[in-house]
Formats: sequence, structure tokens, C-alpha cells
Amino acid sequence: MNEDEYYREIEDATRLQESLPPKPYCSDELKTGLRILPRATALTKRYIQLNPPHQRVFLTFDLDYRTWAYVAEDVSLPQPIWCVGNEKNGHAHLIYALRYPVYTTSASHLKPLKWLAAIEAGMRRKLGADPMYSGLISKNPWSKEWLVFQTGNLLYTLSYLSEWVDLSEKTLRKPREEVVGLGRNCAIFENVRVWAYREIRRHWGTREEHYTNWVNAVKYRCQEENAKFSSPLDKRELCGIAKSISRWVWKRMKPASFSEWQSANVSLRWDKESKKYEGLSLLKAGMTTLEVSEILGVTQRTCQMWNKLLVPNREIILPEEYRGSEGKKRLEETEKVSRATYYRHQEEAYTPPMSATKPWECMGISRSWYYELLKRE
Repeated sequence: MNEDEYYREIEDATRLQESLPPKPYCSDELKTGLRILPRATALTKRYIQLNPPHQRVFLTFDLDYRTWAYVAEDVSLPQPIWCVGNEKNGHAHLIYALRYPVYTTSASHLKPLKWLAAIEAGMRRKLGADPMYSGLISKNPWSKEWLVFQTGNLLYTLSYLSEWVDLSEKTLRKPREEVVGLGRNCAIFENVRVWAYREIRRHWGTREEHYTNWVNAVKYRCQEENAKFSSPLDKRELCGIAKSISRWVWKRMKPASFSEWQSANVSLRWDKESKKYEGLSLLKAGMTTLEVSEILGVTQRTCQMWNKLLVPNREIILPEEYRGSEGKKRLEETEKVSRATYYRHQEEAYTPPMSATKPWECMGISRSWYYELLKRE
């Protein structure tokens, strides 16, 4: 294993000062506000901005309990590079440093940003960190005012950090008001860009005012989406998202290219529906999900979802002799399978009756699409 792909060890953590902004926000007392000062001066302050405006080099988590010094080990996370705490009230910041920075400009790729947002959310859940903490200002790890533990000397990659958190789809689903951190950037970008693909038709034109009106419309839409969060993004980040979407859509969604894009989407939809109809027909004929997946070139999971459409309300009743703890042992001894496998085999072996009046319901498709496929045959 190449360790450089997962993390990099540094001998002196003071070298990370080079990753700070040239003129970061800083302060000795947050109540008096923030000032923009040269890096050398800002390093003498109690609070400092660690990440440059359009980069994520550090991940900072705000903890409000006294057992923060060794919490990373307790919750099965890698050691942060710094634990910076307040001895009086027990509050602290855990700071992780990234091997490769993640860029958050309007020209940045969305996938690394979404990956980092998911990792950050997973680590926040495990640490029990404050979800309302924005991450702009943190306790200065080079200040003598704080109790500082340098618990590690490793710069981590996203692939390494992702192995320590649960990134399953179930954990990533959250109500809009609960999305925090970088997840807000991704949510706003995804929702507004889909809206912009069709909204651009209202603003096509060659004059400069057409483009100005388009940019303002995208900004207003971003503001609407941002207002739905309990902890909204700041104006600077929101303008960057709006700029990225408006420029990309304006450049690529011209009247001619829009028609081509729309035709390609319709064609793709028809291909998917046709493959789904063919898969349902094969499953109805008695083929297994594995056989259908190999024939149509789709995943077995997709075929299993199609198979459930054929038996939408069917409940498999477990025989009396296989119920309870004793029945479970008897099932494993007799059938040589687990109870879950038994249920799956029963599902695959079931052939649903074809409705004579509404066959499209058994196939899981609409009535109009059913008759359209009959015409093609």
C-alpha cells in the first residue's frame, strides 16, 4: 500500500502556517468583531481563519464537552492534528489537516465537494460536534492562550477519512433544515442547476441586459434555496454558486443545443422504459433476476426492483414449522438456507397472475406506455 495515497506525515506542524490565507480574519475577542490582518500578525491572535477563501485545507469541529482531548479515539476516528481547548469552560476545536486541499470556487468539480461534505457530516455525527458551527473562525492552535494538544502529525486524504465514517445512502438523507456545513453548498447547487436548465429559455437573447437579468434570476433562486436552511450560507459563498451555475448554463444551453439536449433526454427515457418492459416480460416468463441482468446488461439489484413491481402487495407467509427460534434452526437444517434467503427464493419463484383488464398494473408501467409498446411489437 502506498501510504502517500492515504496520508502524509509532517515533522513540524508550524509549516502548516503556509496554508493559511495571506490576510486571514482574526480576533482576540469575537464580541468585538473580526479584523483582516497580515498572517504574521493574525498568528498572535486568539482566533484565526484557517482555510483560504476558496479552499478547504482544514476540517474543524466545535465540541462543547470536557472530554474532548481523547474523543477521536473513543469514537473510532483518526487523531486530529490539533486539539485546541479552553480550560475554563471545556469547549474545544478538533482540527484535521487534509493531504490535498479541496477547492470551492465556481470552477471546481462538484464530486470532491460532495464527498468532503459527506465525510465532514459523518465525522460531525460521531464526534457530537456543534452542527451550527460555520468553520470560518477557529481557536488559534499557535496561540498560548489555549490548551493545545498536538495529537497527531498526519495530513489525511479524503479516501482515508471516508473509511472511518458511514457514507451509506440512509445516513446521507436529511431534511433540508438539518443540512449543515458543505452539504448546504451541494444541496443549493443541485437544486438550482436543475431549475436553471429549463428556466434559461425565458432569458435567451443577444443583448447584455438579457445576461444580466439571467444572472440576477439565478442569484434570487439561490437566495430562496438558502433561506430554507436553519443555518444559511454567507453571501460570498452564495454568489460563487450562482456565478458558477449562471455562466455554465448560459454558455451551453443555447436554443439549438437545448433542443438536442431535450431530444437526448427523451431518447434515454424511452430506452430505459423499453428495457424495463423487456425485463418485466422476462421475469414474468419465469427467468431469474440474475439471468435477466446478464441478458439486458443491467445490475441484479435493478432486476430485483422490477421483480417487486410484479408482486406489489404480496405477503409471503412463513410456514408454522419454521416460525420462532426453534423454527429458524429447523429451517436452516432442512432447507440449508437462512430465513432471509428463504424469503428471497419464495419471491423469485412466485409467478403473479396477469390481470386481464389492467395488465399494465402488473408490469408496473403506465397505461399509455403499455399501448405504445404494443404498437412497436
